[in-house]
Amino acid sequence: MTLAEIRLKLCELLNTITELGKVWHYRRWTIHLDEIIELYRAGDVINAWEISVSGDSEVDISYPKTGVVTYEFRLFGYYSLVDKDATEIEFEKIVEKIKDTIRANRTLGGKAWTVEPATREVFEPRIFVDILVHYCEILIPVKVYKLVS
Repeated sequence: MTLAEIRLKLCELLNTITELGKVWHYRRWTIHLDEIIELYRAGDVINAWEISVSGDSEVDISYPKTGVVTYEFRLFGYYSLVDKDATEIEFEKIVEKIKDTIRANRTLGGKAWTVEPATREVFEPRIFVDILVHYCEILIPVKVYKLVS
C-alpha cells in the first residue's frame, strides 16, 4: 500500500472507463507547445486525465502503533470544448463515471484502507495551449494504515 501502488491502481481503474482518452499516473510536462498537444490528444480531440498528490495528513492511533495517512489525490481533466456539440454535457458524464468508478472501488483492490467519495472541485472552461477546453479537478482522499515506530 505504498503511495506509488495507490497511484498506479487509480490509473488502472480510470483506464477501465472507455470514455476517458489518455490517463497518466503523473502530471505531464514538456517545453515544446506542439508536443504537449499531442500528449493530450486522443484521436481528433483533447481528452486526457492526470493523477497527482496535492497533499497528505497523518493521524496516530493508539493500537497497535499505527497511523492513518490520508493522501489527497487530485485528477486533472482536459476535454475539447465544442459548443454546438454540447461537450459540457459529455464531459459531465465522464466526471460522473469517474466518481461512480471510485465509489465502486472503496479499497482500491486492497491497496487502501478506504477511499472517501470523489469530489468535483473545479469544472470550468480554460485556455489550454491556445485551445479552449473543459477543465476539471476531482479530489479523491485515500486513507492507508502506516506503522508508527
